[in-house]
Amino acid sequence: MPSPLKNKGTKDVKVFSPKKTAETAEIITYLKENPAIITLATTPKKERQRIVDVLGGASFALNMAICPLDKENFIIVKK
Repeated sequence: MPSPLKNKGTKDVKVFSPKKTAETAEIITYLKENPAIITLATTPKKERQRIVDVLGGASFALNMAICPLDKENFIIVKK
């Protein structure tokens, strides 16, 4: 009997550490097929909110959810 969990949760989750807003394009392309973790620990403070805003909009457009893990780390997953 095949497992009912086969192929569930097998998506690749990649961790991104963007330094500039321009780097969000690569993340958005990746999000079209996979969930991702975003860490902003080493991101300049002036870029953090803009990156979160861009990825929040992309998440909405891709029917995904962006969830904070703490103040510097986020996970983006399908709804």
